[in-house]
Amino acid sequence: MTKKMIAVDLDGTLLNSESKLSDFTIETIKKISKKGHQVVIATGRPYRMAKDFYNQLELETPMINFNGSLTHLPGKAWKHEKCLTVDKKYLLDIVKRKEEIEADFIAGEYRKKFYITTPDKEIANPKLFGVENFGPENQFKSDLVTKGPNCILLQTRADDKYALAEEMNNFYTMTVYEKGAEVVRMYHTLLGEEGFQKGMKLYFQRHDGQAVTCDDFRAAMADANGINLDQFALWYSQAGTPVLDAQGRLKDGAFELTIKQTIPATPDMADKQPMMIPVKTGLLNEKGEAVAFEYQGKRVKEAVLVLTETEQTFVLGGVNEPVIPSLLRDFSAPVTLNYPYSEQELATLLAADENEFARWEAAQTLYHRAINANRQALAEGRPLPEHKALMDALALVVSGDFDPAFRAILLQMPSETDVWAEEENIDPIQVHQAREALLNAVAVKFLPQWRELNRQDTEQENQADAAIRYEYSPELAGWRTLRNACRAFILRADAAHIEHVAENYEAMAQNMTHEWGILSAINSNESEIRDRLLTQFADKFADDALVMDKYFALIASSRRKDTLQQVQTALNHPKFSIENPNKARSLLMSFSRNIPHFHAEDGSGYRFVADKVMEIDRFNPQVAARLVQAFNICNKLEANRKAVMTKELQRINAQEGLSKDVGEIVGKILNEK
Repeated sequence: MTKKMIAVDLDGTLLNSESKLSDFTIETIKKISKKGHQVVIATGRPYRMAKDFYNQLELETPMINFNGSLTHLPGKAWKHEKCLTVDKKYLLDIVKRKEEIEADFIAGEYRKKFYITTPDKEIANPKLFGVENFGPENQFKSDLVTKGPNCILLQTRADDKYALAEEMNNFYTMTVYEKGAEVVRMYHTLLGEEGFQKGMKLYFQRHDGQAVTCDDFRAAMADANGINLDQFALWYSQAGTPVLDAQGRLKDGAFELTIKQTIPATPDMADKQPMMIPVKTGLLNEKGEAVAFEYQGKRVKEAVLVLTETEQTFVLGGVNEPVIPSLLRDFSAPVTLNYPYSEQELATLLAADENEFARWEAAQTLYHRAINANRQALAEGRPLPEHKALMDALALVVSGDFDPAFRAILLQMPSETDVWAEEENIDPIQVHQAREALLNAVAVKFLPQWRELNRQDTEQENQADAAIRYEYSPELAGWRTLRNACRAFILRADAAHIEHVAENYEAMAQNMTHEWGILSAINSNESEIRDRLLTQFADKFADDALVMDKYFALIASSRRKDTLQQVQTALNHPKFSIENPNKARSLLMSFSRNIPHFHAEDGSGYRFVADKVMEIDRFNPQVAARLVQAFNICNKLEANRKAVMTKELQRINAQEGLSKDVGEIVGKILNEK
């Protein structure tokens, strides 16, 4: 038997909602250990807050604490031990600036002890440090800091996210994970490949084997390149997505681009300082050709404009013809950018821009405008617009020389939630209907082209060697993605095509990519053939848990009239268990994102999800908290739906024994009114 090392977290993994080890978990881990496998605890907790669990599990393996700052063999000398610390000068400096930064408390944490500036349970929860009450030995004194801590913890008097979160599981949103990557990528955009690599080299030279901060990384980038990046620190200290409003004009042989930045107020900060924002920019003429311009003494076809002020004008010289600015190329900064493009200018960017992100962004803007035009027409009872500029641009996408994977991406319309992202008084069904109408129009208009592309896709795959058809190939993966997009449009334009699909299913479904694409394409078809093919799929993969997750997601995401009934039936499927987080997510969270059924006018969708939130909360508050976030939209809905959703939230809130995880989210939504 192959022996394995199994690294597991504590919170949200080994520990239950009461932060305890269940008897079942203890028994399971002991059985695994007895079979010779190595179970390792890897946690952000200090050692003092993890050792009891380690002992309960009777482990003899190393333990990882402080998110990797301490790797050790508990209670024993170990030659492989690694203990990374924060230089004590940082702790002492922060304490000196306690009033300046408006800190309620500052704490230095070590392996077995901690020191806190304000050991007051009214200010800091002792349980955050693994004790019931603070003692005199916990009082911070500078002379006690003889070595660097493993961790520094503080809470500000501002509405700090940590302070606001009653349940820490609710703190970890996607922003925590995604924003860091976006910020690092901005350094690369600002400095270029050479400058970024210089910064990385200095960063590793300075901090190899150390615990570091965002400021350490920023300082290395700045020092290596001889520039001031102090303003860049605002990306970590200011919440909210910057909005850039841009205007452009030809003047005296130059193109002047004026950009104004605003950052919406957030609960923790009303007034925001201007950010340092890189805006990668190019110019196209009306024929779609790249236009060179002069910037910072060079003749270029692309430049990174660095916005540092609330409003700034950039002069791109040597431009003597009308041009279309190609802005925010490569998504150079995580911002919202507004420019008053005409539809013809957007069509030109979509058809001809060499930058793929700019092309995609132009397509998304055209889709947004078309969907909103459909909404207006539906509200006023008028015929739907023809969307000539969009259709002309899509004709080039469909027939042009595009990479198949990128072509498939260009054909993806924004979701309903993307369309209404910044709106109030939202009617979800109206947005859904407007989007569906546009999808139908595109499907019908280019039906011959979808069929031809589908044929080409098939041909490309058939020409490939049999051996590589079932191995990953970027080229074939691209063709398969495009083929699935074409199938979806074909079945949307010609519902009867499902009969051809059923007759040739085995030949068409050569691998899971094909099979998933086919089932996704027919998923909203009202024919009994759809039900038969999905049942066949479930029977075929009944013993494959991951594939069954996909099956339940299909059931829950269908636009069919009977979707809610099918979801309710799926709850009793022999391969479904509401106590299994993956199964609950695949079925219930997929349904909560199903716009026409979750937002059904009679409130049945809200009522169903609310029932499941309360049911799951009894045994898995974390999953319930994720599911209840579908109600976050409540206060942005139009009045009738808002009232119906509010009623369901009040019903959840009144549930006896409601967890902190769910209660915190529901309470915030209800208090926003």
